[in-house]
Amino acid sequence: MSYKFLQNVYIWLIRIGLFIVPFLSLYISSDMLFPYITGRNFSFRIITEIVFVLWVGLAVLNTEYLPKPSKLLLTVFAFVGVVGLADALGVNPYRSFFSNYERMEGFMMIFHMALYFLVLTSVFKTKKEWLWYFGVIIAASVFVAFNALLQRLGVYQSLQGGTRVDGTIGNPTYLAAYLMFSFFLSFVLFRALEKFIWKYVLLVTAGFALIIIFFTATRGATLALIGGGILFSVLSVLFIRAETERQRIFKKISLAGLGVLILVPVIGYLVRDTALIQKSSTLARLTNIRLSERTVSSRFLIWEMALAGVKERPILGWGQENFAVIFSKYYNPQLFAQEPWFDRSHNIFFDWLVNAGILGLLSYLSLFAVSFFVLWQLGRAGIVAVREAILLAVMLASYFAQNIFVFDNFNTYYVFFGILAYINFNSNSLSPVEPEVLRSSPVARKNINRSMNLAVPKSLSYVVAFGVFMLVFLYVFNIKPLNQSRALIDALRSGAQGVSAIQVLDNFKKALSYNSFGTSEVREQLAQFGMGVYRNTSVPEDQRNEIAKFAVQEMEQQARDISGDVKYKLFLANLYMTFVPADPSYDAMAEAILLEALTQSPTKQPIYFTLAQYYFNKGDVEKTLAISQQAVELAPNYIDAQVNLAMVAIYARKKEIVEKILVQLENTIETNDKGSIYGKVTSYPKIISALSQVGDFERIPHYYEQLIEIDPRNIQFQVGAAYTYAKLGKKDEAIAAARKAAEIDPANYTQPAEQLIQMLESGQTIP
Repeated sequence: MSYKFLQNVYIWLIRIGLFIVPFLSLYISSDMLFPYITGRNFSFRIITEIVFVLWVGLAVLNTEYLPKPSKLLLTVFAFVGVVGLADALGVNPYRSFFSNYERMEGFMMIFHMALYFLVLTSVFKTKKEWLWYFGVIIAASVFVAFNALLQRLGVYQSLQGGTRVDGTIGNPTYLAAYLMFSFFLSFVLFRALEKFIWKYVLLVTAGFALIIIFFTATRGATLALIGGGILFSVLSVLFIRAETERQRIFKKISLAGLGVLILVPVIGYLVRDTALIQKSSTLARLTNIRLSERTVSSRFLIWEMALAGVKERPILGWGQENFAVIFSKYYNPQLFAQEPWFDRSHNIFFDWLVNAGILGLLSYLSLFAVSFFVLWQLGRAGIVAVREAILLAVMLASYFAQNIFVFDNFNTYYVFFGILAYINFNSNSLSPVEPEVLRSSPVARKNINRSMNLAVPKSLSYVVAFGVFMLVFLYVFNIKPLNQSRALIDALRSGAQGVSAIQVLDNFKKALSYNSFGTSEVREQLAQFGMGVYRNTSVPEDQRNEIAKFAVQEMEQQARDISGDVKYKLFLANLYMTFVPADPSYDAMAEAILLEALTQSPTKQPIYFTLAQYYFNKGDVEKTLAISQQAVELAPNYIDAQVNLAMVAIYARKKEIVEKILVQLENTIETNDKGSIYGKVTSYPKIISALSQVGDFERIPHYYEQLIEIDPRNIQFQVGAAYTYAKLGKKDEAIAAARKAAEIDPANYTQPAEQLIQMLESGQTIP
């Protein structure tokens, strides 16, 4: 095999692998858990490992393909080193290194991105190769954007539902961040390509990306783009010379663009409450940027929690994927209106402070700082056109800005590291080059030819050696967890298809047997399956008990494996409480694990709710009331906590507490940020149910009257009101409500209404 042939084989195989990566954003793995995440991440890791082995062979064959030392190269690997150290010394190194199916990040993501960066910056040696690479990224993004357009046109619904599109990315915010890169890269290529047709295509592509970003209704990306446009205009005015007429026109356009980019968001904000804006859900969302807005205000609460965690471990942080521990320990009870569990701080500063401490944040920020410095050097030296350097700097700045309210994922990570690799490629031109005369002398040529002949077998031996190691690595860290994900889906599907409960359990056991980083998610799904089966009396009791005990056993192990995350303790407590008939010892264990969770996370309301339910089931009214009262005191404006306390007080017939909490509940509902209608519709039916069960009908009409005012054609409200009035002997009101129910649904309620009216007219007692 000739030297040249082998080199070309390496180069083309590596190129093919690298060019496949952008199209992974289109891959949806329906046979795995989290189909928008797992499949493409596993594919990326496998491709990266393969091209890395090929690159090793190429670098051994021809040392020209070894990376040259540079500021950015050293910065990238310093970042990887700091993160690796932080993960190794974190509170849960295994989770930090391998993450889970839902995120597929951790050190494995950073490590593979570093390999990807290394291969890119070492193999792509010409500007033409880089333009092709960026062109492939843009082409892939067009397909992603077109998929999102189909969602907007109603061809099929997005994963999130509603009007926000997510394409094949699976999340509107992620899609917007991804397309933001496509938008800027289109202009990078626009500058580099000479043919008008390609310039036109790129302008259309950039415009298309902007339209889809608008359809995502993502405020962070929109603000980042506007800020990026302003920054580009300012930098263009400051650094682009006005020596030619074309340059002077460009500066004038930049100034005009600066004015427009400042005015448009200001005007949009001023008219945000007009009918024109409010009738568009997208415009309404984009202009609703208030510090008091629920999503925004919740971010500040989460950042406070993150800061508390950083103060505890400031230098190297907690390790990646461990924010849940901070969330448990420093939970702010005012977060009750948000989702119950967060695993990210939703801010790039706090994410890296939590993940890797001050050193981690500094190493991450240095990626941007060094990139900006190198771009400044490249522009000043004329190696890269000033306008291109500005574009690249603005792209990185915009990406960083939108990360203030969100976090990275595969689709943005690979482009980001690709941009870093491109900047590093250009920075190699800043280094002195070996004079060609020294390399072309007869002696030098003879030595080179001898080296080339020896390099072929040496290169192949390295590929074999690294290949064997990488095959083992690939199997353990990719194939096993990939198969586990598929086995989990098989278990879930078999349960939905009516397969016997024991067979489904065997499928779960098969998934667990792979023993990879997806085990935690297998256990969660197993626990949910176990609770569902246990309530299904058609399944033989011995099978239900077997499944229950196995689910408990696995969740106990999960709670030990990640002891800092109270989510698993709460999950385990629910299993214990559900499965007490299978094993009476679970009763005491439920209380013990809940009290342990409460000690670990003393401000997390769901723990109080579950503990109150436990004491209520035991018939311990006083403890139930005490725990429910504590939950209310944690966040006095939490409607659900007030409803729970009210219901417990009603069942316990604690009249004074009932009167006090019901007044407090109504006051809270009136000031609820979701609106009083939402609060009444979700809360009052529960209060009515509790009052009915204890026979306290006197209070009920007050709540039915408000519910009927909200929804007068709700059949359940009218029927309930008729029955309540009848029980209270309010004949006229009962007859009116009964007739209204018959009017709303004559087919089903005419006869029952007439029977009720006859009973009232004849003076019969209402049962």
